[in-house]
Amino acid sequence: MLQSGLNWLAGMVTVAVTGGRPERFMNLCAFGGRDVWDYRAGKAGLTVRVRAGEFKRLREAARRSGCRLHIVRRQGLPFLLRRLRGRYGLAAGALAFALVLHLLCARVWEIRVEGQKTLTAGQVIEWLAPYGVAEGAKTDDFDWATLRQQVLYDHPELSWMSFNPVGTVLHVDVSETVQKPAVQNNSEPANLLAAADGRIIKMQINTGSPAVQVGDAVVAGDLLVSGAVEYANGATLLRQASGVVLAETTRTARFTLPLRWQGRQRTGRVKVRRAVECFGVTLPLYIGRVAGAYEKELHAARLSVGGVPLPFTLHTAHFFETRPVQRSRTEAQALQEAKKRTAAYIASNLPEAEVKGVAYQITREGDKVTVEAKISCVEDITFAQKMLIF
Repeated sequence: MLQSGLNWLAGMVTVAVTGGRPERFMNLCAFGGRDVWDYRAGKAGLTVRVRAGEFKRLREAARRSGCRLHIVRRQGLPFLLRRLRGRYGLAAGALAFALVLHLLCARVWEIRVEGQKTLTAGQVIEWLAPYGVAEGAKTDDFDWATLRQQVLYDHPELSWMSFNPVGTVLHVDVSETVQKPAVQNNSEPANLLAAADGRIIKMQINTGSPAVQVGDAVVAGDLLVSGAVEYANGATLLRQASGVVLAETTRTARFTLPLRWQGRQRTGRVKVRRAVECFGVTLPLYIGRVAGAYEKELHAARLSVGGVPLPFTLHTAHFFETRPVQRSRTEAQALQEAKKRTAAYIASNLPEAEVKGVAYQITREGDKVTVEAKISCVEDITFAQKMLIF
């Protein structure tokens, strides 16, 4: 491999040897110490390879063996430079590229965060930004040991951190602080009140005196469990009431949906705009702006070569032209939309409730309908309220 590289730097030629006695030519080259290699015999004759500077010295061996020499291929740096002679722009571009590459290699191209569990890599990178640690920063400008201590001091969510610059990639290894479970304060007296209207079907009291029974109907704000506990000897002790009170409740959600409205529809015409971002600087690859009514979709792709990320991100924006259209739906379709919104309402507002059923009522007013969803469920309706002590 090394010898091949040296031959390429010196330049080499492939020579066709025809006529005469090729065997004698080979012997003369060997006895004369000529640096000839890669002998190959074919129908047209013999081909050999020799360094460019040795070619003229083969003429004596060819004369004595009655052979003729003809160059069939030139390879190597000298011939490449000869072809590029006079193309100064190409040489200047190569030099500029090498200079830019040298400057970029001294900077951070990518930050990789590893070891996080509940935190995201984006959160950690955002925390590092105020200290100047970002893509494009020079790795030699940081005292990593001091920076590590400062970040850990400012962010107690992290228990350990290390910075490992490898080439143009900064590896940030972190360990998160294990949070101790919060200790509930049971020293403050409190009552349990009803958070919603309902009928009680089950009670499990841990602490406190029940103020209602199974089967009772309650409204929001009623006292369910008192924190005042009376003992047989007549003493009364104020405690923090705790327990679970399950009740059948009915929650109501209302949605107003239009039956006719003006929407927009894509026409099929698309305009594409691209831009390249490097170290926070965005270079647009287009001229002018996109006018008219469009729906925009953005895509970002990190450029890489052979799996190695480059400090360039290609941003592509697709502008889909739209036109106004009149849309409509039936009451049945509006009901289906209301059912989807009801499911989202239950997931957001009643995550721990057991839903028994949903009844829908539709009221139409002109070009819109109002759908009322009555949600029957079983849920714990308790919430704690501190007792006022005078």
